[in-house]
Amino acid sequence: QQVMPTRSYLSQVELPVTFGLGESDQIDKIVIHWADGQLQEIAPPAVDQTLVIERSTDS
Repeated sequence: QQVMPTRSYLSQVELPVTFGLGESDQIDKIVIHWADGQLQEIAPPAVDQTLVIERSTDS
């Protein structure tokens, strides 16, 4: 999913993004494509939780 926090003049949308897994009970991996082109891969987290992901400073 793509997150675009701006909507129009003086307004903003919420940043949380929700993913449904359907019948799956696990996640293989999370890959984030940041706006500057950096790719960040997150190890498989447990399901049914809230994650806060910050941009990695690793090259």
